[in-house]
Amino acid sequence: YTHLWNSPLVSIDPRFSSILMASADTDAQSVDAQSKGWRTFQVVPIGTTPVNGFQCPSDPTLPTHLPCTDCGACNGNPHGRAKSPYITAHGISARYVGLNILN
Repeated sequence: YTHLWNSPLVSIDPRFSSILMASADTDAQSVDAQSKGWRTFQVVPIGTTPVNGFQCPSDPTLPTHLPCTDCGACNGNPHGRAKSPYITAHGISARYVGLNILN
């Protein structure tokens, strides 16, 4: 994963999007990255669903979840995998996801 998917250093070489996934903090970032050929991984606030993608099978908010090692859905951006996973915020900082506390 990289938050630098839109930086000049990374976006100048399209090969990065074939081996990395873009970390998206908002629906707008996810849509933007996907429009540029990136698969995304997005952490969404509790009680929300993003505009696109599928719920990560390892999401601990699911009744049963699959360990990442058994899933492989986030294995870069291999050919044939167009959809992007999202996961519900969890853990001690979950309540801060989606808040604009820096501005």
